[in-house]
Amino acid sequence: MKNLLLFLLAGIMVSCSHQTGRQLDLLEEVKDPNPSNEDEKSEIIRTITKSYVDGKINGDYVAEDCNITFNNQRLTKEEWSQIAEFHQKLFKNIEFTNGWVQTTTYNGENWGWGDGTTWSHQWNSWTATSKISGETQTNASHWGFLWEDGKIVRLAGFFSDEWYNKEVALYMNSMEQ
Repeated sequence: MKNLLLFLLAGIMVSCSHQTGRQLDLLEEVKDPNPSNEDEKSEIIRTITKSYVDGKINGDYVAEDCNITFNNQRLTKEEWSQIAEFHQKLFKNIEFTNGWVQTTTYNGENWGWGDGTTWSHQWNSWTATSKISGETQTNASHWGFLWEDGKIVRLAGFFSDEWYNKEVALYMNSMEQ
């Protein structure tokens, strides 16, 4: 009986020391969280978003040959960089009323899938008032930014564009008259 108690006590001690080691591992993970919203890349995405709202997109971190798509429509970096100025002609009170940015490096933690890529994702609500129709619209949006060597090499935006396309058509018609 005494040997059984000693065996159980030894097992508990080993288990506790293993748990303490695991707790230290968890503390290390907290120091460098993945995903994160307080990292340099997430801050760069917030800077790009603010520069868009201010009317001139900051493309310093976007590669010249970046693969840019909005709702699967391909844009060059030059076309993308002109969007903010164009939107200032169409809309007033442009803002992102809420949102979230997070950056994740995918190393296989999701069911073994992971290729080491780093993506920043931004979910937000874009709101603006048309200078032509006077209507105000809010759209939920999702943006993905793939990073390589400190540059964004893939930028994809997904959002409902029905109202936007209507406003662009109204603007184009007003320019023809």
